[in-house]
Amino acid sequence: MKKLLCAAVLATGAVLSAAAPALAADAGTTSVRETRMFSATAQNTTPGGAITSASNFAFSQAVSAGFLRSQCYLHSSSVRPSSIIGIWYATANVFCQR
Repeated sequence: MKKLLCAAVLATGAVLSAAAPALAADAGTTSVRETRMFSATAQNTTPGGAITSASNFAFSQAVSAGFLRSQCYLHSSSVRPSSIIGIWYATANVFCQR
């Protein structure tokens, strides 16, 4: 009985010790990605100028938060006319991931 119990303990120990490095290797490959969305609104006299201004402002918010500009891209934008003739409002959304 003692021999059987000893053999079972040794076999269990061998299985657990062999599995431990594999679990540690899997745990090391897991990474967490940080993602954020930055939104900004701007106005300009042209629709394209309003979008450019809003996106530049959103990118500057992302850089101020510690993201590299290369980690971000313009996700979406929209433009609409103002009630004042010749003025356009734009909203830009910048998505960042690191």
